[in-house]
Amino acid sequence: MRQLLLAILCFPLFLQGQDQKVLIDGKILNTSPDLEGIHVLNITALTGTITKKDGSFQIFGKLGDTLVISSVQYETHRIPLNEEIIRKKSLEVLLYAKVNKLDEVVVKPHNLSGNLSRDLGNVETEGKVVRPSRLGLPNIYVKPKTQTERRLYEAKSGGGILPLNPIINAISGRTKRLKQQLAIERKEKELTKTKEEFNPTIYSEYLKIPEDRLDDFIYFCAVDDTFVILQQRDDSILMLEYLRKKSEEYRQINKLD
Repeated sequence: MRQLLLAILCFPLFLQGQDQKVLIDGKILNTSPDLEGIHVLNITALTGTITKKDGSFQIFGKLGDTLVISSVQYETHRIPLNEEIIRKKSLEVLLYAKVNKLDEVVVKPHNLSGNLSRDLGNVETEGKVVRPSRLGLPNIYVKPKTQTERRLYEAKSGGGILPLNPIINAISGRTKRLKQQLAIERKEKELTKTKEEFNPTIYSEYLKIPEDRLDDFIYFCAVDDTFVILQQRDDSILMLEYLRKKSEEYRQINKLD
């Protein structure tokens, strides 16, 4: 009877211990020198961090939580927090490198394909290949302009004593339209960079954004001034925390929960 009473009294304390969060010291065991910046997410508690240069990290978690370790160069790894991990408050992880599948290669005793025009282009010529850098030509390292940038430059410049192109284009509104188009293209490039910064698993499991809604979600975030500021700061942790908060707002508006 006494043992039963003791068990009843201790049971709430046991449950409380199960729900208590602990700080877990983690370590990525891979020998690769590129261990910094790997995302470690608690998709149950919706918290996250990134690894240091030596692959170490710290994150809070409790029994039953699930960690997702994700990066560009490694396969996504899911770890349920069991009693042993919670008791030791430590975690060691070995990640598997992503393997890129290559196209099939046919080995031949020669480099000829049977297509005359193609084979002529593959025939080696005597002497060194003449490159602009070897000739000492100026402006060889200048980044080429995009089509829109070239059109805008042409619209704003012209020849002669009194260039007419800038005047005509300003009156017709062509220069303004080209500026708007260039701004849109640069914005698209920035949004694509942010989208590709994080693994798809982060969007689907951590932020709970469906794959077919991902582009719409990124545009939803981009209209906020904070998004632009975080892009300029180039801080993935702050950006991820911002995306997490915006994802809650986005799911509520679109009734995705």
